[in-house]
Amino acid sequence: MITRRTAGAALIRVTCLVAVVATVGGLALACSRQEAVKPAEPPGPPPDPTTMAVVSGRVAGAKPGTIVAIVPQQAGPPAAAVNAPVMDQVQMSFLPGLLVVEAGLPVSFHSSDSELHNVNVQRPGNRFPEFNRSVPPGVSFEHTFKDTGFYSVRCDIHPEMTAEIFVAATPFATSVDDDGAFRFEHVSPGRYTLTIYTGLTSADQMIDVVAGENRIAPARTGPADTPP
Repeated sequence: MITRRTAGAALIRVTCLVAVVATVGGLALACSRQEAVKPAEPPGPPPDPTTMAVVSGRVAGAKPGTIVAIVPQQAGPPAAAVNAPVMDQVQMSFLPGLLVVEAGLPVSFHSSDSELHNVNVQRPGNRFPEFNRSVPPGVSFEHTFKDTGFYSVRCDIHPEMTAEIFVAATPFATSVDDDGAFRFEHVSPGRYTLTIYTGLTSADQMIDVVAGENRIAPARTGPADTPP
């Protein structure tokens, strides 16, 4: 038999249970409201192409393998993203024979040959190679260089296969063409150090870059400096 006391106790228990459920539900709702993620802010506007610069010139008497690099003296907007540079192995040769890359960005190594090769990369003066990996036909891998300067590339299986890699601390670095010409686009205006590397010798000069076309007459190379 249910007495008034039993019914009252049951009513109290039901009332407490409803209150607890309501309280928990309120906490869950409050937590869900607090954890709401703010929408991402829209990206800033892209650089105005009318304010960017082109830097070009010609190194008189440039030898094959001459490198030109410009390094900004002030902070500026990051350069546009580019695809990873590639060094391929084609018909028992490394292509290109000289590859210019930026430190801190991945470089892709690929084999389009039907022969088994290896890629042995070493910086002159270092006791151990940067890396030494076998590359079966059709295989690719990536490596990121941290230290700037020239690196020799060779295949130990086929000693006649050699190449060079130049690692710069700037995205604005390139090898000159057969006429000694070079060209950089999408450069932010400002003051830059222009460096020319010919083998182990180099020469620096300061240049001021303005929006639009900038035609530079580089100085000749001189005593060796630290690569950019």
